[in-house]
Amino acid sequence: MNVKIFIVMMTVTQMAFSAIPNKSKNNQINSLAPTAREQALYEQLAGKNAPEPVTNKVMASASKALTLARQSRSEKNYILALKRYNFVLKYYPKTKQAQLALNDKVSLYKEMNLTEPANYNQKKLMLQARTPAKPNATKR
Repeated sequence: MNVKIFIVMMTVTQMAFSAIPNKSKNNQINSLAPTAREQALYEQLAGKNAPEPVTNKVMASASKALTLARQSRSEKNYILALKRYNFVLKYYPKTKQAQLALNDKVSLYKEMNLTEPANYNQKKLMLQARTPAKPNATKR
């Protein structure tokens, strides 16, 4: 009886360990290395990779994207205008054009009689106005 229990336990143990993927020494060494995101955070904390200030080139790009959004709106192409406003908000969040894009987006939603998204974006605009913007941070 003890032998049967021992054999059953050995079989169960072998099945359990066979379900675990086998890691070689190379995989273990690589898994200890920091990921690219962790490495970027370490560099930022150390001050090696500080965020760049908003440059004239970034401001010009944001301004051009906002102009294209407003042009789409004037042509009554509202879907494209919303996509372009979202582009400005996503890629240039710390610029003046981002606040203008959000304001235009609110008025566009109101023009389209969509009160719920208009109210949502209006709240975002109010929160953005309350919190001071960091002048040196841009999303790339």
